[in-house]
Amino acid sequence: MLRKIKLLLIVGISLLMSAVVAEADEPRNWDLVKDLVAVISVPDDVLNHPALANIGHVQSPAELRGFYRDLNSDGAPEIFVESARIQCGQSGCAYALFDGRTSSHLGEMGGNLIREATPQFNGWSVLEWSSHVGASAAAYAVFAYTGSEYAPVSYLQFPASSMTFPNL
Repeated sequence: MLRKIKLLLIVGISLLMSAVVAEADEPRNWDLVKDLVAVISVPDDVLNHPALANIGHVQSPAELRGFYRDLNSDGAPEIFVESARIQCGQSGCAYALFDGRTSSHLGEMGGNLIREATPQFNGWSVLEWSSHVGASAAAYAVFAYTGSEYAPVSYLQFPASSMTFPNL
């Protein structure tokens, strides 16, 4: 009897692990890395928002860089504005995020890689980021929409050797 329980437990754990690995291997909807960011134009409300100073954006409007992505499927892509490239370092760039319909500030995040995760939460995409946080450490965080902003819901820090980063 004890042998059957052990066998069932081993089979159950292996099925669970294979499901987790299969989910991890599913392609993401998009990845935001520095090479994908381009010069963008934004509404004046975004251009004059204090969040741009918070992320170290000191460029002229003609040099504003970022990325558009519809995170809530409302047809108006949200706006990721990147910090000035001179502010980017080993841990990546900082981004200010704005609602594409209302131009309201949704939060700030940064890293070497920002990725859209599935499924959605509160009708908005969940965002993951990963980053170096020093010569020997890396971090991974998950941001979710709270109803008014994107906020971190989990954060892990671990040895950098355990994480692979894209060639940036």
